[in-house]
Amino acid sequence: MDKKKLLFINGHLNAGGVERSLVDVLRHLDYGKYEVDLLLLEGYGDYLPEIPSDVNVLMYPLNEASGPLLPTLLRNLFHGRFFLFFYRLLMLGSRCMGNRIMRYARLLFSNGNTEYYAVIGYRPGGPTIMAAYTFRACRRVAWWHHGEINVHGEHKNKLQDAYFCMDIVVVVSDSCAKMLKVAFPLIASKVVVIPNMLCIEEIRQKALAEKVSLLSSTFNIVSVGRMSPEKNMAFCVDVAKRLKTTGFNFHWYVVGDGEEMEQIRDKIEAAQLSSCMTLAGKLSNPYPYIQSSDLLFHPSLVESQGITVLEAMALGTLVVVVESAGPKEFIRNGENGVLIVPDVEAAISAVIGGAADVYKRECLVEEALRTTNTYVPEKIIRQIGQLLFEECPTLD
Repeated sequence: MDKKKLLFINGHLNAGGVERSLVDVLRHLDYGKYEVDLLLLEGYGDYLPEIPSDVNVLMYPLNEASGPLLPTLLRNLFHGRFFLFFYRLLMLGSRCMGNRIMRYARLLFSNGNTEYYAVIGYRPGGPTIMAAYTFRACRRVAWWHHGEINVHGEHKNKLQDAYFCMDIVVVVSDSCAKMLKVAFPLIASKVVVIPNMLCIEEIRQKALAEKVSLLSSTFNIVSVGRMSPEKNMAFCVDVAKRLKTTGFNFHWYVVGDGEEMEQIRDKIEAAQLSSCMTLAGKLSNPYPYIQSSDLLFHPSLVESQGITVLEAMALGTLVVVVESAGPKEFIRNGENGVLIVPDVEAAISAVIGGAADVYKRECLVEEALRTTNTYVPEKIIRQIGQLLFEECPTLD
């Protein structure tokens, strides 16, 4: 039986939820059935070593195709970067004549004439538009991972046009499906829910791969996420400041980086919390911190699924989570975790309560471990195979 050729398109492989999801899918595909190309448009990144050797990685960094039109064209022409020169002209043409002009971009790629069984745009924007128009395929698939509609105006219209060309638009939760159907009603029938998988044994192995020295005499709290407004990491400082006034003995580790990092660092210093809060920075392996902590506090206001929360549950760490659409689908408040409103006093009550009642904490953790079995790779990869790669008749 001939292998089916698949093309996945994404920006990069830097540490992030979308990229973690993509790597997990690639690591669990059956390479006896599929021949896979991975096209990256921005760079390699932290997760590149995890990509299976069976995957053919193609790198076409488009970063230098952005910027003011004339300087960008002249710069690329001067340096002999003809690929970027012509790609920028196509981008200009798409603004005037629509996305379909991106069909001609296939002439710029070494795999432009390859006939794929399925092309998968794993992130909105460039990857999805390319999946819709640029490469020959009998099946076109897009993935949506975000907990809010973060595209507007012309970009939203372009994305809707690209989605209209898709056979399937995959979302990672029921709440995402409802949101996308409202935002893009014309593609409602194409939307399919496939959650991100949770590689439990691999997460546990990574948690044991590195040693972290957390303070043994304190209640250790960890938060993991990008430092941006929607992830609400600054809220951790507000909670810690109030928690310190209660006399509660704790240390709070914040893992991640982003646009608000310096602001959060300044906020910690201003509140005189440096002795009980540590900014650990961006880590490709945050699992030792999660497993070694007593509690994961997840302050995010927007989550499509909440994979970090599920990872903490798989590692046997109590989770206290600010309510958002994704986690509300799998956390049963008071049974396998704690859901709170984004309020300092509610957070204080949940943290101190989790520390004080050891038996209750153990019961929550035990039920949380059972919950994570829903997301094991075998179940998720079977859904992907059934929904995305069934036979389809013609190449386009």
